[in-house]
Amino acid sequence: MKGDSYKGKKVVVMGLGLFGGGEGAVRFFAERGACVVVTDIKGEAELAPVVERLRHLKGVEFHLGGHKEEDFRNADIVVVNPAVRDDSPFLAAAKEAGAEVTTEINLLFRHCRAKTVAITGTNGKSTTATLTHLLLKNLGLHSVLGGNIGGSLLPQISRFSQDHILVLELSSFQLERLTAEKRSPDISAVLNLTPNHLDRHGDMQSYAAAKAGALIHQRSNDFAVLNGADGWFSWFRSRIKGHLAVFMDDYYDALQTAGADVFAGLFGDELCVGRGQPEWRAIVKGLFAHRGFGTEPVGHNTRNLLAASAAAFCTLLRCGAEPDQCDFATALIKCADQFTPLPHRLEVVRQINGVLFVNDSIATNPESVLAALEAFGDKRIVLIAGGYDKGLGYERLARRLVGRTRLVVLFDTEGGRKIASALEEVGEVEFCFVDGMEEAVSEAAAVAQAGDVVLLSPACASFGMFANFAARGDAFKAAVANLED
Repeated sequence: MKGDSYKGKKVVVMGLGLFGGGEGAVRFFAERGACVVVTDIKGEAELAPVVERLRHLKGVEFHLGGHKEEDFRNADIVVVNPAVRDDSPFLAAAKEAGAEVTTEINLLFRHCRAKTVAITGTNGKSTTATLTHLLLKNLGLHSVLGGNIGGSLLPQISRFSQDHILVLELSSFQLERLTAEKRSPDISAVLNLTPNHLDRHGDMQSYAAAKAGALIHQRSNDFAVLNGADGWFSWFRSRIKGHLAVFMDDYYDALQTAGADVFAGLFGDELCVGRGQPEWRAIVKGLFAHRGFGTEPVGHNTRNLLAASAAAFCTLLRCGAEPDQCDFATALIKCADQFTPLPHRLEVVRQINGVLFVNDSIATNPESVLAALEAFGDKRIVLIAGGYDKGLGYERLARRLVGRTRLVVLFDTEGGRKIASALEEVGEVEFCFVDGMEEAVSEAAAVAQAGDVVLLSPACASFGMFANFAARGDAFKAAVANLED
């Protein structure tokens, strides 16, 4: 459907949210003459910042504080927030009435002329997407960052040409529905797969199938970037339609991957990428030290950098450029200078009497917490965790916490109680329950000693306690700010 054919269409945007996807869809349709109804279960007070930005748009109505079935039965198009489940009775009503059900990301792909690079996986998506974007910019390409990070690109779609590269962080929810467009990104990186969102997907096979939306509609000249050391590597590899790029900790381990076209890994202090012998080489030891990166031992952020470098290399190939004619080392140095650690991702908040307070609110699954523990080496941790349980297991995390934590402070929620059960099974880990963030930070600060890290890394979603992970992280920062030196 061309943009001008939306004029006069009745569009329902289901789920406005605070991260830009709903807002982007509203702007896209309003600017094309559609009649837009915005509906959300949240009330106007909770959504006030976004509502105020949209009030001036012509043809937009707000039906907030709950959904109305008649809105969906009267719609021509329903743009659904990725978090809305497929079994929603409102979506059923819309489909029964003949409405098209789509998403902001689906519309972006439908109208997009630019090349697309997708970064997905369970952990590391935001950091890798940011690094990929910065690398491409410093290599001279017209890169734009979007998806789950950077806000909606849909309102800007008309200004993107074939010379642009859209680097998109995409979730399993977004990719699951993207399959309806029968289109996958030109370059797709699947970083890893560990249990997450099982409350929505049901089991790991279904979760993996959702992520595979990044691959199954690629063409023969497209690229899939996969983690050769990940347990799901072979499963994803069997679904590739085009070229394979593989990244591993060691470059020559990556080279052993039969049938791969591009390889990335470390060789000593150098990060190497190539189609055999390295074509890109750059010293990375210490390059990102001011940003929390390291290479000995190889940490999760170094793997994110490997994936980003492989994705950038493949993007140049997909654009018809020769990567070996680019100054990768210089681009990487510029990238290190420009990269700013993202908020709520191992964000150092404050140091008080030798105790470091770190906000890792983005960690909504156990694997993310394990990565956070790895980042702090052998430092003792006072962990703040718990929240909404997504149907995950916490046994491995509980075992890893033995000997690492001075105390685990748990929110008294379903997720917190499930973590407590896992801790009781392994024993040797002290824990307590709290009712809110102020109490959690107070309890953690009371037991922490000089050299320790007080770490908010919940292993659970924020639903039921906070509006989102960002609000949870902000609450932690506010509580820490209130502590006396």
